[in-house]
Amino acid sequence: MIELRRMPSGLGMRWLNALGGTGISMKLLTKAGAIFDSIIAFLARWASTLFIATMLIVCIEVFMRYFLNRPQTWVVETTEFGLLFIAFLGAAYLLKQEWHVKIDMVLARLSRRGQALLNTITSILGVAICLTFVVYGTQATMMCFEIGRRTRGAMLTLQWPLIMIMPIGFFLLSIQFLRRARSYFRDWRILLNEEQRR
Repeated sequence: MIELRRMPSGLGMRWLNALGGTGISMKLLTKAGAIFDSIIAFLARWASTLFIATMLIVCIEVFMRYFLNRPQTWVVETTEFGLLFIAFLGAAYLLKQEWHVKIDMVLARLSRRGQALLNTITSILGVAICLTFVVYGTQATMMCFEIGRRTRGAMLTLQWPLIMIMPIGFFLLSIQFLRRARSYFRDWRILLNEEQRR
């Protein structure tokens, strides 16, 4: 995949001026973007910590089960909860860094402008899908909260604190998809203007 967003700052600012992306609104967007980046980076660090903790818990369980013959009933559920939180805490940061799995057989055959346009479209679709999950995830969380539903395992944990991470994670992911769509759309306009100038 060709990186289009890492432009020299001078060139980037000239194009932003040409696109009307300056002034108070641009400053607010930049500040909001920096705050959002800090939030998702913080959550990604927590996801990494949870990953390490989950790995250690599994190792302890293996030792307890096979060497001391004292398996712990809480380990399986705890690791399942950990994996859920790891996925949704780190998803937005993963997308920001473009570390997600991509199948780019079609993308690689397109021009740079075509790549930017296709990435814009897929990012907008990502926003729509994530917001759908936010709505249904919030409804499921509220339902579990109202009826006090618990898990069926040994720990009998309340479900709503566990399910709540899903709409939160999808909401953050939808914001990052929206930022991604804006970035690629800006790249598409820049490349379109370059082609028209030739």
